[in-house]
Amino acid sequence: MAIPNTNFTTLSPPALNKTTGTKATFTESQHIILTPERTDADDNSKVSALSRQLSEAAARAEARDASLSRQELFALMMSTSEKLGLNFKFPEVPDTDDPALLARAKQATEYINGLRTGGRGTNPFAGMPRDQLDLIIYDDSGAFTVNERRSAQREASQQEEAWRQIVIAKGMMEYSNTGKMTDFYKNVLEHYRGLPAIEQSQYPVDYEARLLLDIAMDLNTEVPDIDSENFWNELFKGDTSPASKPSTEEKAAVDTDIKEP
Repeated sequence: MAIPNTNFTTLSPPALNKTTGTKATFTESQHIILTPERTDADDNSKVSALSRQLSEAAARAEARDASLSRQELFALMMSTSEKLGLNFKFPEVPDTDDPALLARAKQATEYINGLRTGGRGTNPFAGMPRDQLDLIIYDDSGAFTVNERRSAQREASQQEEAWRQIVIAKGMMEYSNTGKMTDFYKNVLEHYRGLPAIEQSQYPVDYEARLLLDIAMDLNTEVPDIDSENFWNELFKGDTSPASKPSTEEKAAVDTDIKEP
């Protein structure tokens, strides 16, 4: 069977994150690592302000995840995506006299407006770890402006796409060499487990069980003969409703003592 065409993405060297004063690099498993760069007093002030906001957002996210079901989290994720995708204007000046927060909000607005008009702008959250991006995206407390949340959403989407391109390419190489995709499934499982609950909610409830079963079986895989754009959905086709229940066979697999990878 022919191996699907996979577009290899060349990642540009990561730029210095103007907000956090750090530089992001992609590891082999596509985790984001932030390495400190030299900063002046103003940069330290920015880091302090953002760190405080993220800490408070993390506490709110923890309370939210504890109080909402998986289906409710999915509904919140969808409504957030819809809200951030709307084009009408939101007030983009935060209610603060903190110059660091005002500057970041302005940068986010310039970045988002630049995406619409073809202008130039720098994402204030470029290179930020995925879990921190999600804290910003789904925080509706008003701590972050809508354009800041849009900027974080844009960065998270780009990181996800870059990760998928790389992991699919590695999976195709594994398939070409061994006829299997066991390591591919392990990488996907690791990535899934690293997502916050609100991001996991968009996947089927039995998603992890399916991956564990594929890993445990370690079988030769028939790779769908399609382009890489549809490869991901084809591999995990079926009922993707977060509220869906596993089939009888899949439930049996969940109840079986599947060895962890």
